Amino acid sequence: MFLLENNTIDTGEVDVGRRAIQDVPPGVFWRSQLYIDQPQFLKFNISVQKDALVGVYGRKGLPPSHTQYDFVELLDGSRLISKDKRSLSDTDAGHAHEEESAGGARHTRSVNVHGAGFIQYLDTGIWHLAMYNDGRNTEQVSYNTIAIESIMECPQNCHGNGDCLSGICHCFPGFLGPDCSRAACPVLCSGNGQYSRGRCQCYSGWKGTECDVPVNQCIDIHCGGHGICIVGACICNTGYKGDNCEEEKRPLSASRHSPGGQVSTNWRPGVAVFLFKRDAVDAATVCSPV
Repeated sequence: MFLLENNTIDTGEVDVGRRAIQDVPPGVFWRSQLYIDQPQFLKFNISVQKDALVGVYGRKGLPPSHTQYDFVELLDGSRLISKDKRSLSDTDAGHAHEEESAGGARHTRSVNVHGAGFIQYLDTGIWHLAMYNDGRNTEQVSYNTIAIESIMECPQNCHGNGDCLSGICHCFPGFLGPDCSRAACPVLCSGNGQYSRGRCQCYSGWKGTECDVPVNQCIDIHCGGHGICIVGACICNTGYKGDNCEEEKRPLSASRHSPGGQVSTNWRPGVAVFLFKRDAVDAATVCSPV
């Protein structure tokens, strides 16, 4: 089931253990429901893009809002650790994961996503989840849930920020300490460069504003839809230019290059000759066609 109404996407009930994925526009709630047949601890594994700002709300029996909820987790993709770091190898360069959306459609996502996890104790009943995109761009968000038998033997139950294994907390990305109570500092420049004067200076083999893109990959793998990525560079289609083929070329015009002048073209294969008249002086310019 898929509904879009009042800035809300509702994909209906999601089974525990199943992964759901959805593109969420800015300022929109993505809502779904979980049926809990017995009281249990539930681990939420959530994947977001590196620039995402997402609020995760949960409420029993009723849809949550910004002010009415039983639990809330605020996720900043830039402060999370990449769960599947891009590789420099050609084999991994084109690797992507395909997942099924809550509506049944297939989506292919880049492996360069950031993961977050937390644990909540949920009573029996219907729990309503809502993920709110507080960023400026549409973000792809996915999550799945895992039932956990017990986490009581770990200190402070790992504060809900880690897995408890044999009495030891194994912290989720973004948390530190024996009980996972401390937030980790963000990894600057993805660990592939040095931060200097407000920007990342990438090490050899990496590029991008966060130094998270190998040099043999394009920053925009789709080249703006106007080109093809070859060995880390966008080869633009005719009529487009720019690092990501995002700029549309404009043909030369007489008014731009010779205000008040006249222009005539004499074409032959590969060459255009422009004749300009200004102040009774003729000048011929040979140009390559745009």
